[in-house]
Amino acid sequence: MAAGCVGRIITTLNARAMADVVPVDLETFTQPLDVINVGLESFSESLRRQEAAVIHVDWRPPAQGNQGLMSILAKMRN
Repeated sequence: MAAGCVGRIITTLNARAMADVVPVDLETFTQPLDVINVGLESFSESLRRQEAAVIHVDWRPPAQGNQGLMSILAKMRN
């Protein structure tokens, strides 16, 4: 009984999530890629080796992701 209830909930959630999904034309992936990579530079290096046009943005989370420091920065901005 509980498993059936959980199954119905998951099915409902999946249906709602899939309602906004737009199919992708797979022909898109046969064309050369132009990529903007944000974050890990190794991703852009891998794409370059595959001859994709890549722009790498060296982005890092503010305060190296430290929540305490980010809170202080937010207070300073306000």
